Amino acid sequence: MNWNPAIKWGVVGGLVSVILTLLIYFISPSSLASFSLIFVFLLVSLFFLIWGGIDFRKANNDEISFVEALMATIIIALISSFIGTLFSYILMNYIDPQLPELIKQKVIENTVAMMEKFNTPDDKIDEAIENIKSQSFSGGISDYALKFANSMIMNTIFCLIVAAFIKRNTNKIKLQE
Repeated sequence: MNWNPAIKWGVVGGLVSVILTLLIYFISPSSLASFSLIFVFLLVSLFFLIWGGIDFRKANNDEISFVEALMATIIIALISSFIGTLFSYILMNYIDPQLPELIKQKVIENTVAMMEKFNTPDDKIDEAIENIKSQSFSGGISDYALKFANSMIMNTIFCLIVAAFIKRNTNKIKLQE
């Protein structure tokens, strides 16, 4: 098996994630608190799983089993998620240590706006705000390890789906005439 395409697309996916994060950070740092941003990053991740999986299949004579396709997509997800998580840790703890507080304030604003739309009682809004204020948005290594593990759980679901579509049956029965 030639695993190079899986490694390559994992690195490319991770670097694209870093570049997107930097672009968003430079344009509007508070946008990093947006729920829709998570959806965008999931789509980017899914794109690299599909593209990388197809490239892996092509590099291996266009025939791979489901397990091989699954392993390739998991390698892509592992590398990409690790790079993205590592950069997020560096951004929040070293590049801009004030960013977690800015994101926390934006999360509070978004939560209050959403709860007010649903006519939530003030005491419930105050409770939600206190809950958010008690959370740490910067986090240490263990927090980021947990974030990485959570992203891998989501990515594993994507990997199973993508692998089912990109596999090519290697056990073809050849009919002899």
